[in-house]
Amino acid sequence: MKRIKTILLLMLMAPSVLMAQIVPFEAVRTALDGKEQARIDSDIRIMGYVINAQGNSNVLHNPQHATRYTEVNLKDIRKVMYLESSDARYGFRLEFETDKDAGTLKRYSLATISLNGTMIRKEYGGFVISGLTKDNVIDQKEGTAESFPRKYRTISEVTSDDIFTYVTLADCEFVFKDGAYVNVHETYTIKTEKNAHCRANGMMDGWGSLIYDKAGYPVYMMLNSSCLWRRDGKGVPQGAGTLSGIITDTPVTRYYGEDVERALQIRPMNRKDFAMEGESNWRSICEWNWSDNVKTIRTTSGDMEKVGKETVLADHGKGGLRVEVEGSVTRRKEPNNPSLNSKKKHEEGGFYDYGALNVSASSCNFWDWSKDRGLGLVLNFSTKGIKGTNLILAFSFAAGNGKSERCLGYPVYWCVEYSTDGVNYTRVNDTDYVLNTLPYWREVDVYGVSYPTSLECGMGFTEHLVRLPEALFGKKEVFLRICPSQKKVGSMAFTDRDRVAMRPELDVLTNVSFGSIAVRYNR
Repeated sequence: MKRIKTILLLMLMAPSVLMAQIVPFEAVRTALDGKEQARIDSDIRIMGYVINAQGNSNVLHNPQHATRYTEVNLKDIRKVMYLESSDARYGFRLEFETDKDAGTLKRYSLATISLNGTMIRKEYGGFVISGLTKDNVIDQKEGTAESFPRKYRTISEVTSDDIFTYVTLADCEFVFKDGAYVNVHETYTIKTEKNAHCRANGMMDGWGSLIYDKAGYPVYMMLNSSCLWRRDGKGVPQGAGTLSGIITDTPVTRYYGEDVERALQIRPMNRKDFAMEGESNWRSICEWNWSDNVKTIRTTSGDMEKVGKETVLADHGKGGLRVEVEGSVTRRKEPNNPSLNSKKKHEEGGFYDYGALNVSASSCNFWDWSKDRGLGLVLNFSTKGIKGTNLILAFSFAAGNGKSERCLGYPVYWCVEYSTDGVNYTRVNDTDYVLNTLPYWREVDVYGVSYPTSLECGMGFTEHLVRLPEALFGKKEVFLRICPSQKKVGSMAFTDRDRVAMRPELDVLTNVSFGSIAVRYNR
């Protein structure tokens, strides 16, 4: 390997007369030798298996334009192919000059690619080869799904070495099984055959759904809005099994936030990549799903349309939920409907009208100023007599209500705390869970100032999974708090949402909505 790397370094530095030879993927990766990119002017070659079919709608995150983020770039995705080594250990993203050039490669084939005249670069954790044309495809042997090398992993086993390879994840399932593969605000995404009746303005694309395995490890399944099977009324698989797709690590700011550590993602190629027909690995202790789609909220004081300090009863299992924030607590919309309603030409498809719990309050009410801590939700339940492993909390949330004046002032950073006495709380981990606002119409005027739709506006509710301490099993009572962790609130800024400090006098009315909330353990 050292000799091959030396040869490659010489080839990268200057044109070479060395004879063409096939080199390992690893040698090409290491040949950058710390540089961000390098041009290859010699006929070194790689050989590997083609992962995707040209034109697949989910091989790459479709970026928004860098100036105003009001248009989605759908062109580059047709120029992208993926190639993995014969042992499936490493992969490259191949960027061709045209989509016709990219179409030279056929899925599952064993292809020999010349790197002469191309550029190689490191992009986050993956390696990208650009500047390819059809002339760089030296040889190609037809393959099938059966001849394609398979790589199996648990979610915890996936590493950066797996980026741009096709991986099958074992023993996994959707965390939230209400709704579609991608639950988004359809009027803000690109218009396709799927949502042609909506007022789609083409501003945003791509969203994530949370997948977890029987050990409680999560991964985000990312799917572009141009995938027509994402929302067909059938909903997501209800069981457990395998999920296959390309591992990527592209930042999706609208989902993660720029200030959150980027995680590895999986991008399935089609619906066949989901093989989740087995029994679920998880049992529920208590869940709030809001899936009955009615105005009222079930509390210890009866069914109510507007809740104060009453305890909200779990939809499944036994447990209570209490809102600490002084404000109005009602049901509101969430885009978790598995189908689109096409009865009205301009209808906002994909929403359940009462699919979430909404807290409407002044910004300052999300903080206890005497105790100097955030205020949010308190869950209480019992684990007495329960024996198991991998206790988890899962929740989804979003800020705003689609109106620009309600899309600011919300607490940006949240945490999860636990207690067994309801008084003394401990943070579960050091993670700050970033709350994104739902989109508002671009170039809005708020208090005399014009704002474009922010890069940090989300298309739906973000989903999060928190691994809880095993010591919480067997307790008469367990309390969990989902609450703000910092005194920073969202602004209408184009980027850097946390420019405004929360203050006792900050009387800006804002909205924070919670979708599904679940406490589960592994059986």
